[in-house]
Amino acid sequence: MTHTGASSSKTEEIHEPTASELQRREWRDRYSSSRHDLVGDFFAPALERSTTYDRAVGYFRSSVYSLIGRSILDFAHRGGRVRLLCSPEMPEQDIAAVRRGLDMREAIGHAANRELERMLDHPLARIPVEILANLVAAGVLEIRFGVTPGRIGIFHDKVGIFADGHAQLSFSGSINESWAAWHPLGNHESFEVFRSWQESERVRDHRAYFDALWSGADAGVEVFEAPEAFRENILRRAAPQPLLKIEQHLRGARRQPRRRLLDHQRDALICWDERGRRGVLKHATGSGKTLTALHAIRDWLADEKPALVLVPSTLLLEQWAREAEEELGFMEPSVLLAGGGHDQWRSSGLLRLHTRSGGGPRLVIATMQTAASGRFQDALADNADILVVADEAHRIGSPEHRKALSIPAAARLALSATPERAGDPDGTAAIFEYFGAVLEPVFTLRDAIEAGRLAPYVYEPSVVELTAAEEEEWVARTVRIRQIYAQEADAIERGQMSGYLKHLLIQRARIAKKAAAKTEAACDLVKARYEPGQHWLLYCEDRHQLGEVLARLRNDSVDALEYHSAMSGDREATLDRYRRLGGVLVSIRCLDEGVDIPDITHALILASSRNYREFIQRRGRVLRTAAGKYQANLFDLLVVPRGNGDEFDGLVFGEIARAAEFARDALNRNASLYLKRLCIEIGLDPDAMVDTGVEEDDDLEQTVEGNVRG
Repeated sequence: MTHTGASSSKTEEIHEPTASELQRREWRDRYSSSRHDLVGDFFAPALERSTTYDRAVGYFRSSVYSLIGRSILDFAHRGGRVRLLCSPEMPEQDIAAVRRGLDMREAIGHAANRELERMLDHPLARIPVEILANLVAAGVLEIRFGVTPGRIGIFHDKVGIFADGHAQLSFSGSINESWAAWHPLGNHESFEVFRSWQESERVRDHRAYFDALWSGADAGVEVFEAPEAFRENILRRAAPQPLLKIEQHLRGARRQPRRRLLDHQRDALICWDERGRRGVLKHATGSGKTLTALHAIRDWLADEKPALVLVPSTLLLEQWAREAEEELGFMEPSVLLAGGGHDQWRSSGLLRLHTRSGGGPRLVIATMQTAASGRFQDALADNADILVVADEAHRIGSPEHRKALSIPAAARLALSATPERAGDPDGTAAIFEYFGAVLEPVFTLRDAIEAGRLAPYVYEPSVVELTAAEEEEWVARTVRIRQIYAQEADAIERGQMSGYLKHLLIQRARIAKKAAAKTEAACDLVKARYEPGQHWLLYCEDRHQLGEVLARLRNDSVDALEYHSAMSGDREATLDRYRRLGGVLVSIRCLDEGVDIPDITHALILASSRNYREFIQRRGRVLRTAAGKYQANLFDLLVVPRGNGDEFDGLVFGEIARAAEFARDALNRNASLYLKRLCIEIGLDPDAMVDTGVEEDDDLEQTVEGNVRG
């Protein structure tokens, strides 16, 4: 008995063999996934030659349309029709409810809607479900549900019939209607095929059996038309012009991305291709490294090969997700996030599914910490046909993160304005060994300013002095550093430094970063120069320094906002207010964590670094362009001792070297003159201003600065 509100479709009659589309192709008697491409050899060719497709099957998943999408679109345009009879997945609680008297139609509706929502929760399902919805809306696909009365079990038989109006092709076997059943990387499946022009009796039996099932005439199966609530749930996801929407889904990859590449980006990708798709993109902050990488990813995904992007922080993870949606959205890739609280990759084989070839464009964005874990690497697909992109690639050279460099990859691209890890030759070597050499052309900060990618800037250095107590602490730590350096000289010569020596260097560096005079000088400068509507950034070393600066500014009635990862307020709301209204933003580490604030017009970095890469990166972020921003203003507080002594040589040389680098590309020439006069005053040779730093361990969020000699 069938429970429908409309008459069933007309039955296809068996004809004598005549010329037909189905007959023009040779079909095997049996297909097996171990020997054949089930979609390419059978499903798609059969659908392309048919006008109707009738299918009775236990399980159906909309994911099958990611495999046969283009074939079914052409089928739909020819006026083709699919009749699908499947079984709803009913858990024990549904069965118990029916036994207590719940109407079976209602139970089927609950089960079907629950299954639809479950499919939508799967990151690969959005596009196939939308194709399903538009096929239903266009009248191409009709779904009915079958259950076995009395037993409350599932209908589990499997038969399919293709017909072209003259001939029919039926098949029967183990295969369900799902991605896992038909895809070469899915289940092991097999089925037998029968032709109406050769095995007419067998095809006639299949036709009679399906028609009896569809109409409800088979006593062993109770058939229900799709419940109205289920249809409404599906149709909510359909477009006004359903076939046009399907075409947009399936042919979208032929469209162009949103933004085109500039010459330096395009030339770098050409170099990358010529070098076997290996290399390091050494382009200044603000030069478009992310866009360059997204174009490489786009071409890789177009061949249905997966890509994996590695980033050092949660903020960059989310930023990359937004960029990928914006730039690759026309391809409608499935994007899986891993790390930073995104744990879906840990279950259901999603990571394995996203990192194997075929099945549409797939992109994984993961934090380096997560990608370095054994659990993540064990969950990857067992193939090397993947593109690995590392953003802020210098971070992946750390001892912990470089474990991710064991991931096999057919193509590799690293992004960093300064890929070399200062004071860490092993980490630097690991980066270049995995990704390859620096790509041509290198694109410097000066190149970026001249090209209009970064804003020109005015640089204004000034001097603050250490207190007597700070000088005393600096000298004491320097003496101890020299002692340890002498003991470890051979190891240091080999590029190996003890954790204790690093700790001493870190603690000494923080004396200058947190110099008491910085707070007063910074607040006085803001009070004297700030004008409402400007966007100022004060970049602090830690929460203690931030608290001191905030308290003083607010006491002076300056509109100061707090921003850092541990703040109690809404960070996004704070940034939104800052972007709209301006003000003074007092922050910690936001420039290192990839927060994009192009509106900054004035920046004062209290947490000044002698790490070349770090201060170049911070400067580049301040120089990002924005509407109405014609130049940036960068203020720098140089820490110098009040007294003399070779214990301060490293500090003084480091501060002057950083300032000289900043002054070199600035609009104002007087900054360089100021530094030369300062050198003469403190007894230094102005031509000897070179960086002498020994640098950092990023992953401990620490910076080792200062020459161990000073």
